[in-house]
Formats: sequence, C-alpha cells, structure tokens
Amino acid sequence: MLFKVIAVVIATVLIYGYLPIHALWTLFAVIGPRVVVRGRGRGVVPQQSAWVVERLRQFHQTSSRG
Repeated sequence: MLFKVIAVVIATVLIYGYLPIHALWTLFAVIGPRVVVRGRGRGVVPQQSAWVVERLRQFHQTSSRG
C-alpha cells in the first residue's frame, strides 16, 4: 500500500508540473489517496474455516483451523 501512496504523490507532482492539466492537481491530490485506501480495504473474508476429520472413510468430527 505504501507503494501505491508514493505513486499517487509522484503522479500529483507530475500533474502539478504539466500545464495543460495543472488545474486538476488538487482534485487528484484529494481523490487519489482515497481511491487507494478504499480499494485496499475491500476483500473477501471467509466466515468460517474447518477441517473434516474422517476415520476409516467415515465422518468422525470437525476441527476448527486456528
């Protein structure tokens, strides 16, 4: 994530120095880090994880991972 934040800062500096889109640097500086943080915050988290224990090919018990 640090790499992405550094990339946003560098891109903001480059936009600030490029005159045709110089007016957009404040917009990019405000929205860029928010996009990076929100994009990183999304993910799929499993609700539960368990092992199935079988003995002689028959169900015996479940054991939680951890």
